[in-house]
Amino acid sequence: MTEQPGPATAVDARPPLLRQVLTLLVAVLFLVAGIALTTGPLLALPVGVLAILFFAPVAVYQLAQLVRGRPRVVVDDAGIVDHASPAGMGRLGWDRVTGARVEPFDEKSSLVVVEVTDPDALVRDSGTLLRRTRQSSLERFGSPVVVPVRGLGVDADVLCRAILERVAGS
Repeated sequence: MTEQPGPATAVDARPPLLRQVLTLLVAVLFLVAGIALTTGPLLALPVGVLAILFFAPVAVYQLAQLVRGRPRVVVDDAGIVDHASPAGMGRLGWDRVTGARVEPFDEKSSLVVVEVTDPDALVRDSGTLLRRTRQSSLERFGSPVVVPVRGLGVDADVLCRAILERVAGS
């Protein structure tokens, strides 16, 4: 299935371009600083290695998202596309979605928990790297599909309402 917005798209969430570029620049700056620290005094070596291990994947992921230019979250006639985080579920058809709810994450943001028909199967069918993350989401929120909306330019309540309207209509 395609992962681009389909007909009758209700939500097409993309982070602002400036935010994406700034995130990439900050990650690259810290990556360069980490590399510089590995060539300095021996005491700075562990800090440099940790900076490289953390910021290299962040920079690669952010660059990939920027180059692709695709929306991070889509709600359309075919279902939901979740690329809001590296652990995003991808395309989920309406036949697998039973509901949604908003869960507070911290004082500034919320998560949209997408309720699915067989959460254990989604965890089981995940790749090795994502299985633990999705299992943790299942244990904490009751679903392996958790969409962080902070920075996407869409309100959690709006996204949740769009999902619930589609579930009710399917």
